[in-house]
Amino acid sequence: WKEMAKQVAHEIKNPLTPMKLSVQQLMIAYKDKSPKFDAIFEKVTNTVINQIETLKNIASEFSNFARMPNLKLEKIDLAGTVKDAANLFSEERTRIKLEMTDKDAFINGDYDQLKRTIINLIRNSIQAGANEIEIKLTGLEKKYILNFADNGSGIPNEVIDKVFDENFTTKKQGMGLGLSMAKRFIESIGGTIRIESSSGKGTTFVIEFPGAGV
Repeated sequence: WKEMAKQVAHEIKNPLTPMKLSVQQLMIAYKDKSPKFDAIFEKVTNTVINQIETLKNIASEFSNFARMPNLKLEKIDLAGTVKDAANLFSEERTRIKLEMTDKDAFINGDYDQLKRTIINLIRNSIQAGANEIEIKLTGLEKKYILNFADNGSGIPNEVIDKVFDENFTTKKQGMGLGLSMAKRFIESIGGTIRIESSSGKGTTFVIEFPGAGV
């Protein structure tokens, strides 16, 4: 927790610096009665709003991480939950293709945590430049397999072994908790998550879930 507190403090300081500089620039323009004040005002307010959004995301990510142990385990519809998560991105330019060969897939898990896991994977793909994501659900004996493939920029080979580590991230904004939280949740219900392949043509995750009652 001490290391995590340091990480949170570091991430919070990043957006505070441009916010401070922007407001100072606005104050100077106001005092000098700059003819460009309106343009500066618009630029500064956009910067501040964007940085506030970043701070909100940092707080939400850390809060979700802290709440992770409190799982609400119940029998949930895996296919339905994946669809619910994908529907949140219906307005995005990225095409999400769902292939549910086993629609009667029920697992013992936490609906909110599972939905958050799928949302995080989709968001990561979009941020990696993917314009197509394919999510395929199949059943195999007493478990279900979820293949999550995108055509984004992929994960560099030198860091592929670190993506599930806490605090590791390749993003300019973020705390590196998304995939580590997903892994911890999935393993807590007896499942596994791994990267099957990744290259400049995309990344494929494979998630395995034990069926309900297994």
